[in-house]
Amino acid sequence: MAFTEHEKAIMQQAIEKYGWENQIDQYHEESAELTVALNKARRGKYQPQFIPDIAEEIADVYIMLYQLQRIFNIEQAWVNGEIDRKLTRLERRMKNDNEDEFYKL
Repeated sequence: MAFTEHEKAIMQQAIEKYGWENQIDQYHEESAELTVALNKARRGKYQPQFIPDIAEEIADVYIMLYQLQRIFNIEQAWVNGEIDRKLTRLERRMKNDNEDEFYKL
């Protein structure tokens, strides 16, 4: 997710105002809310009315993940490298069709 400089500044201000410990707690809350929204959709056999809630919770998690990067001083290039590494591993596992390893990203 690419944020504008203005959006980044707002998220940095939130870290400064509320403190890094509280923002970590907020990440836990937002990720739990995404889990709840996904579980509701799953139980409802994926009905269109669940999509707005899921999109909202994904947005909240994106915002909090960016703040975690800032809190722990993790550059985007490092995260991108990890994404590339994990996607390469996932691709290899899917080619090998080893279902037992699929869930071990």
